Amino acid sequence: MRIRRILGPMAVSAALLGLGAVPATAQPTVPAAPTTVPAHICVEGGGKVMGSPQGLAYCFGGRYNGEIISGP
Repeated sequence: MRIRRILGPMAVSAALLGLGAVPATAQPTVPAAPTTVPAHICVEGGGKVMGSPQGLAYCFGGRYNGEIISGP
């Protein structure tokens, strides 16, 4: 009898806290697409403009590392 009095409130507490439940906000995260930056801004930020095998120019190093070059 004493066990029921102890386990009953514990079960209710666990149900209210959602123990073992998957959060409703659990979604797979998608990496953000790289933003673009002009070439002169890349260089001013301490990076270098370099090409890639795909034909795009990227900023390597500095503040804008990994961002696509959008213009001159």
